[in-house]
Amino acid sequence: MLATEGTGCGRPSDQSQRSSRLPALRCTQNTTVEEADMKLLVTSMMLLLTSLYTPTLLAGSIECSGRIFEDGQEVGPYKGEILKACGPPSEQQGGQWVYVRQGASKKILSFDDSGQLESIFDQSGDE
Repeated sequence: MLATEGTGCGRPSDQSQRSSRLPALRCTQNTTVEEADMKLLVTSMMLLLTSLYTPTLLAGSIECSGRIFEDGQEVGPYKGEILKACGPPSEQQGGQWVYVRQGASKKILSFDDSGQLESIFDQSGDE
């Protein structure tokens, strides 16, 4: 049995207790600190990258008359539902409708040939 109390690095506290059959234990404190630093760095980088893409990830919705329409749904919503809740679009080009709200960004809604919502793109007024 190896006694490791008081050494801090996993070394036997009494050299006479080291068995010739067991390899000498290495201090892994530096490796542990380096691994922890690397995990912290990777986590920080992932959070930074996520925060940079957050506006894009949250852009797929529009709120009208208390209803929230989101893109990426398996079924619907369709043009008629959005028209009823949001009113006529500010601009319309083919399969795209554009809604511009005071003090808000421009929402560009794209529809497929059947009239089902495919995507919502949020374009801020600064661009």
